[in-house]
Amino acid sequence: MSRFDETFHVLEGELEFVVGERTLSASAGSVVYAPRGVLHGFRNVGTKHSRMAVIITPAGLEKFFEEVGEPVTDPSSPLERPPDIERLVAVARKYGMEIPPPPA
Repeated sequence: MSRFDETFHVLEGELEFVVGERTLSASAGSVVYAPRGVLHGFRNVGTKHSRMAVIITPAGLEKFFEEVGEPVTDPSSPLERPPDIERLVAVARKYGMEIPPPPA
């Protein structure tokens, strides 16, 4: 859950969003809204990379991405190493977000 409203505009690819109790399929041109306080997430379900533009309000969540993000050295390759989930969860709390454990 989060104290931020997020609007996702899918630019390329095929994504699946979970917003609260709803599961939504979204392809290029789709817009998905996730209001603050509602657990939400997304994953790429297509066979190619996806891209989206995200509008987040109020301001402040960009600092989370600055703190946990790492510069990309080769944009054509996948993640260079797995993310540090414990660090991600701890930093998320600092910015008012809750990241639940993955489903069993």
